[in-house]
Amino acid sequence: MTHPPEAGVDADVVRFHTRGVRFPRLIGKTADGTRLPGGPYTITQVVATVTVFIAGQWTRPLWGGNGLATDYLILTAVAVAIGFALRHTSFGPRDPVTTAIAVVTLYLTPRSGRRNGRALRAIRPTRPRRAAPPRWLVPEPASAEPTVTSRAVSVDA
Repeated sequence: MTHPPEAGVDADVVRFHTRGVRFPRLIGKTADGTRLPGGPYTITQVVATVTVFIAGQWTRPLWGGNGLATDYLILTAVAVAIGFALRHTSFGPRDPVTTAIAVVTLYLTPRSGRRNGRALRAIRPTRPRRAAPPRWLVPEPASAEPTVTSRAVSVDA
C-alpha cells in the first residue's frame, strides 16, 4: 500500500515482508515435472520419513520376525504415518531439520572459531620479563647524616 507524500515532506516507504519469508519449503514435483502423490511435502516430513525408515531397517532384528514382507509393510506404514502426522504440526519460525543442523554445527566447531576455513589456535599467554620498577616506586637510599635546612634570617640594623 503506497500513500502519496504530503506536500513538502519527503517520506520513505518501508515495507516488511516477514510473512513471505515464513512460507515453508516444499517438495511437490519430481525432476520431470510430475506431481508427487499426496504432496507437496515439507522438508521436515521427508527427512522424518526417511529417518524412521532407516532406523527401522537397522533395528529390524529387535522388533521384526514376522517375515520379510510383513516387516517392511509395517515399517513403511509407520514411516508414512509419521510423515503425514508431521504435516499438521507447527514448529515455529524454524523447522526442526535446520535447528538440528545448527546444534550439530555448534558442537562440532572449535571453541576459538575458524578463520579461512582453519581452526584458530589459542595463543598461550606469556609471562612478562622481569623489568626494573619505575623510579618513582623505588625508595631513595637513606643517608647517614641528617639533612639540616637553614633559613636566611634578615637582620634589620
